[in-house]
Amino acid sequence: WSWDSFVCFAWTGPGGSRRLVAVNYADHRSQCRLSWPWPLHEESRWRLRELMGPAVYEREGRDLAENGLFLDLPEWGRHVFAVEEPRA
Repeated sequence: WSWDSFVCFAWTGPGGSRRLVAVNYADHRSQCRLSWPWPLHEESRWRLRELMGPAVYEREGRDLAENGLFLDLPEWGRHVFAVEEPRA
C-alpha cells in the first residue's frame, strides 16, 4: 500500500545523459516497483550512481523489464540517480 507515497521523475538530457529521481513523500518507510522509463535489452546491465551519496547499484535489464526497479526508502527519503548507458 505504500507505493502511492512516491513521486518519481526521469529524463534524458544533453548528450543522452539520464537522470532518475524518486522521493518517498510520506512520514513512513515505503516501497514500490518503478516501471523502467528507458528501452531495455534483456542482456544489458544498468548502473545507477547515487548523486547525493556514494552508493552505486547495478541492475540486470531482464529484471528491470520483468519486475521494474525496486525502491525501499525511509520516511522523506530520496534517490537522485545518474543512470549510465546499458552494458551487455
